[in-house]
Amino acid sequence: LMLQSRSLMFRIFTRLEHLPIINRRMHALHVLYENTYLLFRPGKLGIAVGIGMVSWFGECAAFFLILIGLGFEPTLKLLVISTFIMATASLLGAVSMLPGGLGAAEAGVAGLLLLIVRDPRMTSDLAAAATLLVRFATLWLGVLVGTGALLVIERHLTRLEESRPAADAAQTAS
Repeated sequence: LMLQSRSLMFRIFTRLEHLPIINRRMHALHVLYENTYLLFRPGKLGIAVGIGMVSWFGECAAFFLILIGLGFEPTLKLLVISTFIMATASLLGAVSMLPGGLGAAEAGVAGLLLLIVRDPRMTSDLAAAATLLVRFATLWLGVLVGTGALLVIERHLTRLEESRPAADAAQTAS
């Protein structure tokens, strides 16, 4: 809300301009603010949050389906537990400051499964299997898709660069 109040932000900028270290960076700060102001407009922010919620719940649903596939009953309680575990493990991963929460998120998922799911079938082996499956489906599959997309884009850009000298030579000849 504070970022959407232009008058407040410009008053803050006016005060910051008097500080020698910040004064040199005021142009960059104004550019940052203008872009942030546009990105955080209620409509755009609402769309981004909506897409994020759908995407994030997809991870919870994937975990729920994995637990069903491992033999647990598909109940509303299991869906709520799956959502809670994924949310908490994601927070643990984020707080750990490790890339992708590696290690912390996995420990969180497995540990919370063992603590929360009150079923004799939930063993440490089953918790580890569910954890590895959900992390592959949610993290590593994304890494693989992203790597594939990067390779395709790189190949496309390479072809564009290779064809550019020929186009430049033809343009100078005319």
